Amino acid sequence: MSHKNDEKKNNGGKTIQVVQKHYKCIGLQNFISLIEKELDLHCVDNVLFNMNSRGIIHSWKLVFEIEKMYTSCLGIKERVYEFQGYTHDPIRNVAYFVLEEENIRTYSFLPSFHFNVLVFNYYDPKTRNIVKVDVQYDQLSFYLNCMGLMQIHTWLVSRVLTPLAISWLKLFRKTGIVVNPFTFLLNLVGIMLAVFWFRSRD
Repeated sequence: MSHKNDEKKNNGGKTIQVVQKHYKCIGLQNFISLIEKELDLHCVDNVLFNMNSRGIIHSWKLVFEIEKMYTSCLGIKERVYEFQGYTHDPIRNVAYFVLEEENIRTYSFLPSFHFNVLVFNYYDPKTRNIVKVDVQYDQLSFYLNCMGLMQIHTWLVSRVLTPLAISWLKLFRKTGIVVNPFTFLLNLVGIMLAVFWFRSRD
């Protein structure tokens, strides 16, 4: 296991730590325990757990119960977290991690998938208690992976939607119309009216 610390000063004169370390753990609860040990923090039950600014939870006990329930519902047996380091900013009292998440499925016909998650961990500098955790990830991609539809979605976007968007871009630029939100909306309305007109002719 390699471990290297890089330090630099931020505007407040305090030292920002960039820790390079390879580590693996299974499950969210073990990951939070790892944060406690790495940064000498304490995990009390009162916390603001923010999931993509949509799911707001105020108790660690409830966070772990919800994770256990919804992973079971989605057919996920184990979530293996792996990260190559983290950044600790003491002036903002935050450490943030980029997690590589391997989701191992309950049943063999469900595809396992790899995912990336960004975690911001805020703490009280006096008590060293973890007070807030922000978790950010691509929610649509996560559920598409869970349903085994990600490959279809990737093919549709790369092979159908992207070429159409590029063709539309070339045609739009040839018109010489100034590009702004209003002309873009008018263009979309024009396309929909043209499609409706051609279909109504049949």
